[in-house]
Amino acid sequence: MTRNYIILFLWVTIVVFALVEGVFGVQGVIVNSVLKAQISQKQLELDIATLELQNYESRLEHIWDDDSLLDSAKTMGYAQPGQVVYYFLDTDGDPIERQSEHIPARQKSSSIDFQGISTFISGLSGVLTALLIVIIRKIWHTRRHNTSSFFQE
Repeated sequence: MTRNYIILFLWVTIVVFALVEGVFGVQGVIVNSVLKAQISQKQLELDIATLELQNYESRLEHIWDDDSLLDSAKTMGYAQPGQVVYYFLDTDGDPIERQSEHIPARQKSSSIDFQGISTFISGLSGVLTALLIVIIRKIWHTRRHNTSSFFQE
């Protein structure tokens, strides 16, 4: 009977260890899903940076074009000779300044740093679970035999 408890203990230890390591371990399901989310976030950031780079390259190619220079001058508040410039005043009588185009700074991506639990903790959880199951099985088996011998007498 002791051999059965040893086999049960080893079997439960291996099964629980494999399950815990497969779900919560360093290469487990949860870690892989976190890594997949981080990869998709980084890919999105890369796509945004690529689009920004293409925009800057396009602006650089056309920086000396007449239309581009005129747009830049208007943005900075300059006018060509002969143009009529209108100033709009706010309620205090001060001129309203045009808001410059504000490019928001990229936010840092929030990363979840779950690296998985160590193999030692996975093994320890397997051993403790197996020990608990063996003890419960032993108590249940002992009580069952004590109850049956009570009715036989």
